[in-house]
Amino acid sequence: DSAAIQAASDAAQAYGGGTVVFPRPSAFYKCDNQIDLTRYQGITWVGNGGRTEIKDDDSFCQLVYTGTASPFIQIRRTRGFLGIGIDFSYNNNSFTGDLVSTDFTNTPGGDVTYNPQFINCSCASTSPSIHSARSGMYLAGAVRANIKQCGFYWMDYGIIGYSADALSVPFSTAVTVQQNWFNELDVFGIANPHSQWSILQNVFEPLAGGGAAGGIATGILLGGRPDN
Repeated sequence: DSAAIQAASDAAQAYGGGTVVFPRPSAFYKCDNQIDLTRYQGITWVGNGGRTEIKDDDSFCQLVYTGTASPFIQIRRTRGFLGIGIDFSYNNNSFTGDLVSTDFTNTPGGDVTYNPQFINCSCASTSPSIHSARSGMYLAGAVRANIKQCGFYWMDYGIIGYSADALSVPFSTAVTVQQNWFNELDVFGIANPHSQWSILQNVFEPLAGGGAAGGIATGILLGGRPDN
């Protein structure tokens, strides 16, 4: 379904912005390719569902990524992207990247992403046995981002503010991370928050198999994934 999702988003962008609606499918939306929204403005994705805790039913709108290229959803240099009620999932143990990414690179002028928002979404694998992804959301270069009432499961990190292997000027500014659920992550819930981050009312469950709180860490990821 990745081609159809890309085409619908392209059509909304061609009209100057708009809403792409994801009716709840009988199973899930299968995506074998990346979806690129670079430089799009005023795009909203609305799913019929969304989850902030682990569920074993079909009451959420699930986009399942089967590819290996990172990121799954590229929102670099977007303005005003809003995702509501979408489950961003992966089911490939060879995927070691980020599900959603602002993907900052230090090009002239910078790849700043303005006002991305995710509400009642989740980032996870399709199975507790799959933990290969680096993060649910990589937010380097994000300004005024809002991540609220979302769930993060079964990967290294839930949210990464920046990673020094990806940019020489690490920053993300005025990011609000509120009322989210971080559960069964291999390293930390949030890595490298930066300038003017507000992190409040979140739940950090134990690390996968570790028994310690998967909270917030800084000064890591200098070489990419922790095993590198």
